[in-house]
Amino acid sequence: RGKMVNEKEKVQKRKIAPQDEVNGQETNKEAKIEEQTWSSNTPVASLEETSILEGQPRVKFQVKLVSEIASPQDDEWKPLARALETSESLGAAPVCPREGFVFGNGAVLCGDGASVVVSKSGRCAGTEFTKNQFVRVLNFDNKTWKATYGGVDDKDSSDGTAPIKPSSDTPLLWNALVVAPKKFQWNLKPKFVLHGHSCASKAEADAKGFPCSTHETLFSTPEDLKALMDLFKEHPYPKHQVYVRKNHGFFLLAQNEQEACKIFEEQLALPDKKIRIRTLDVTRISYK
Repeated sequence: RGKMVNEKEKVQKRKIAPQDEVNGQETNKEAKIEEQTWSSNTPVASLEETSILEGQPRVKFQVKLVSEIASPQDDEWKPLARALETSESLGAAPVCPREGFVFGNGAVLCGDGASVVVSKSGRCAGTEFTKNQFVRVLNFDNKTWKATYGGVDDKDSSDGTAPIKPSSDTPLLWNALVVAPKKFQWNLKPKFVLHGHSCASKAEADAKGFPCSTHETLFSTPEDLKALMDLFKEHPYPKHQVYVRKNHGFFLLAQNEQEACKIFEEQLALPDKKIRIRTLDVTRISYK
């Protein structure tokens, strides 16, 4: 436990490089950083909080890396990178004090409709977005709980040897863009997804009129996917575009980068526009 506290203190002191530009507009050169208690609206630690503090793996599905799969193209990953930069700069992607990783991810449906470009798992706060921050997912099998992906040109920076993996929310990202539109016969197919943490509690969702899952589920699990798919079934897109996973965060569906950023800035951005460091309160974790 002492080690976790030290890591938290270390990350709280680190400087986060400000974004020089967000969607073509210059931002503050000195990023304002604020400590924010994670899951402050819940009486006990969230499932996500507990999982990360206990050192459980973020990616909870099997992966199959295929070298022949093409790398993300500029017109695929750059719009997603700009949207993620916007969400980070406006407070929706706090920093995990255990690892220094940014919370939040996204995906874009590729032009052929046969693959999805997804942000990678575990991006360090303050690092510049490059093509190596994204992978191409060719399939996610809900039955075997396995992602088939490729387009990896680099190694995971955490140890320098393991290949980069797709976001831990890949099951949700893939199903939102590929499976749900056909399964629920939506009259418009979303092409862009943003996930962030500026709206996570049921109270926040109710106040904004967003559908919210009734039960908290652990990220990157079949139960988590079912909770989101239940929301999709009861609240079809595009009548609804923002969904909330209880005590986790929002899930925004859109047609493109511009629409996603517009919805985010109007309905989900935090008013003070501060970059936040999440404080994982180790005193609330029950260790067995």
